[in-house]
Formats: sequence, structure tokens, C-alpha cells
Amino acid sequence: MYDVSFAPVSNRETWVEVFEIPDTDGNGVALDDAVFEIDGPCGRIVKKLNDGLSYEQGTATLTLTIDDSEMRRLRPGTARAGLVVTIAGEPVQILVGTVPVIDGEVP
Repeated sequence: MYDVSFAPVSNRETWVEVFEIPDTDGNGVALDDAVFEIDGPCGRIVKKLNDGLSYEQGTATLTLTIDDSEMRRLRPGTARAGLVVTIAGEPVQILVGTVPVIDGEVP
């Protein structure tokens, strides 16, 4: 598991982040499910596999996409974030961390 400090993200634009899923046995990683969650005083967003999370098995990469309309629901501040995947029926916490959400409004 990784403890991550994400780069600041604007609450006025789409946020895209790519994660590499560790292949522990060299046979590729077959994900059953994946959930990414932002939660805290800024607000809450949950993305799941095929709904904001896409997986490329050949490269073992998981791409998170939160569009700008969803990002607008977050208030400026720091939120906790986490990614849990399910492999062979077992949940695996890939990361936990913080994400600074900045106010993207132009004065």
C-alpha cells in the first residue's frame, strides 16, 4: 500500500490520474472491481470500475477520470483519498492519501 500526497487539483476542471496496479506474480492482474473515493470536509466523490475508473489489463494501469461537473461539488480544502481493488475476490488497498482541492474560480 502507498501513502500518497496528490498534486493540487482544481474544482473547476476534469481530474485524470493514472495508477499502476502491482503485478505480484507476473501473470497479469485481473481486477474484479475497483473503487476510488475522495471524502472529507471538501465533499465526497466515489468512482467505480467502468464508472470513472477504466482498467487496461495489458499494462496493469487504472485510469481515474472525474469530470469537471463532479469536481465542482468539492469545496476548497484537503480531502482524504483511497483506492481499493478486488483481485480474485480479495480486497487490496492500493493507496491512501490526501488531495488538496483548490478553488478554480477566476477573480
